[in-house]
Amino acid sequence: MKMGMNLLKSTNLVTRTMAQLTVVAVSATLSTSAVSSSALATISATSFNTPDQSISTRSLILDAPVANGAGFDTVTAMSPGTPVLRYVNYRNSGSDSGTSLTLQVVANPATTLSTDGTNGLHITVDRCSVAWTPSTNVCGGTTTTILSSTSLTTLASAASLATGGGNSATGITSLASGEYFYVRYTISLPSGNSEEAQNGVLPNGTIQNLTTGLKWTLKELQGS
Repeated sequence: MKMGMNLLKSTNLVTRTMAQLTVVAVSATLSTSAVSSSALATISATSFNTPDQSISTRSLILDAPVANGAGFDTVTAMSPGTPVLRYVNYRNSGSDSGTSLTLQVVANPATTLSTDGTNGLHITVDRCSVAWTPSTNVCGGTTTTILSSTSLTTLASAASLATGGGNSATGITSLASGEYFYVRYTISLPSGNSEEAQNGVLPNGTIQNLTTGLKWTLKELQGS
């Protein structure tokens, strides 16, 4: 009987202990949940614009050159002292102004016409405030020399049109949006060159009987 009572007491003690442990565990869980919920709770405020802000960009575009008359058509039978005139119209059709204009003329294939800075081809660039009249070589407005006579050797690298190629020419500093650039290109071989063919053979380094192709590149940078 006494043993039975001891067993009952032991059983009750174990039961109470387990119950106490369960309560402690539940309390610990509830306490942890409360801390976690407290840590995750956030109060905030925001401010934003309506409608969305509109952003757009400007453009810088030089239209393809438009021939005024012969333009960049083939030139044949050139000789020293007889310049060839070509008229081309450019237009800045972008919404931004252009500045720092340069001209580059590259010959392909390279011949004495482009490698001889003295006797080879030279280029002069003149601008008219209105379109040129090719048939009479007349500018009905104001004529400005943009680039004084410059060798093709030099123009193989882009030359500044703002400074007239380093010569006394006036140059052009900018091209406004929508503005036209009416150009006359004078292509020439210096008249002071002296060559002599002997027994039907042309001299070394001759400018005679040569053919090359020219690529004219006008470039502008975005204005401020």
